[in-house]
Amino acid sequence: MLLLKYVLLSAGIAMFVIAAAILTCDAYWFLAGRRRLNFDPERGAPGVASAVASARWLIPIALVMLAWAPLLISAGIVIVPSLNNSRNPVPSSQLPVLSEPRSQRFC
Repeated sequence: MLLLKYVLLSAGIAMFVIAAAILTCDAYWFLAGRRRLNFDPERGAPGVASAVASARWLIPIALVMLAWAPLLISAGIVIVPSLNNSRNPVPSSQLPVLSEPRSQRFC
């Protein structure tokens, strides 16, 4: 169960990282293409860009929306250690004692 929790957590984080990588790559190619298109070697000055690079928005948005599912599922998996473990028993003297009244316990 602990393996499943970590696999889901890793999948959710990986989806966020992949979405950010796609947007970063698109931004880089957009800026690199814009620099290339804006330079006019005949005039020696920047010209008008003829084409606008299209960013892939649907894939990163879908990845970000889908990434929440494994993260929420992994956050819902709680591993509680057993107190009846024969290899490492917990003595009753180490268990918390809640015999004090509530009003005195928080003072």
